[in-house]
Amino acid sequence: YLKRLPQDSPDRTDAEKALSLVSNAANHINLAMRKIKLPDCGNLCVLHHMLQPFNDLVLLCSELLISTRGSRYKVRARMDMDGLEVADGDNLEMTNTFYIRTRVKSIELYTQNAQEKEEWMQGFYSVIQEDHNKRLSMGINEELLRIEDDELGRRAPIPIKDDSVSSCMSCKASFNPIRRRKKCKACGAVMCSKCVPHKLPLPYDNYRPNKVCHKCYQTIQTVNEEKEAVLRERREKPRDPPPQRKDLIHVSARDDDALVADFMNLRTRARGKQWTRRWFSLHNDLALYSFKSQDAKSALTSMPLHGYQVALPDKNDAVEKENVFKLFLKKKVYYFQAESKDRMNVWISILQKVCSAEQ
Repeated sequence: YLKRLPQDSPDRTDAEKALSLVSNAANHINLAMRKIKLPDCGNLCVLHHMLQPFNDLVLLCSELLISTRGSRYKVRARMDMDGLEVADGDNLEMTNTFYIRTRVKSIELYTQNAQEKEEWMQGFYSVIQEDHNKRLSMGINEELLRIEDDELGRRAPIPIKDDSVSSCMSCKASFNPIRRRKKCKACGAVMCSKCVPHKLPLPYDNYRPNKVCHKCYQTIQTVNEEKEAVLRERREKPRDPPPQRKDLIHVSARDDDALVADFMNLRTRARGKQWTRRWFSLHNDLALYSFKSQDAKSALTSMPLHGYQVALPDKNDAVEKENVFKLFLKKKVYYFQAESKDRMNVWISILQKVCSAEQ
């Protein structure tokens, strides 16, 4: 705007002052953001994105290749801390994964090692607990905002011209120089002073006292009493605490409750033709575990099998090896190569029963 504004324009001085004020405000905000302390939990890798947890929200950002106006990152996703859940990952191929979820969004994250995963998850639980306690102490205001109600007193009424009304819209008394017109500020009706005797603070007018009629006064009072009753009941009933952190995987490859266990090669659709050899074990908890070796004391990954399907690969899978079967759920596909055809058939038979919840 300034570039195209002529130098002798009468608006130029005001425009330059306005730009200076906006620039100063932006610099002040940037300085304040730099002072915000984030948990020191190492680098959280999400496809080369950056995660920023604040007190009441989480921002998923990506670094810009070209910085514009001093901005280094672009916000890709935003998740409110209210209702945020943290859960262990179920990625069978990648280690040290976990999820952050809300009602409408789920993001899978991974770290470089188990210690960083532990620190990040613990950091999230601490912030969730702090946010839960803060909202619990401010429960009255929060619940008032959430209770659905009619718009009486919360929205300005449609104005009615005084000249269009010749008598009180309540008692029907005619207006004259002595009986003057008054308006109910809640419903907008034009009435006489006797029919608008009350005053109530109305939300749409910043809770300033306004004249209201008998009907609106009784309605608003009744609604407020119902709200207070609901709030008392909710305050007396304690809220459920935020979800507690799950323990890390402590399953031995030699556990006796394994339904079937073998060395197999693993491949995912995203990894192309690259296969990884691991020890796989299917347990009574209907989860599939992977280990570095058959003597490992703890699992690398675990994957609940609920909802998964098992089948032989087709032409579209482009799998050239023998003794291969696949597990798939929506867009997730895992390919397994057993050591023999017999072992492949054993795995398929057991997995079909487990995936269909048969015992």
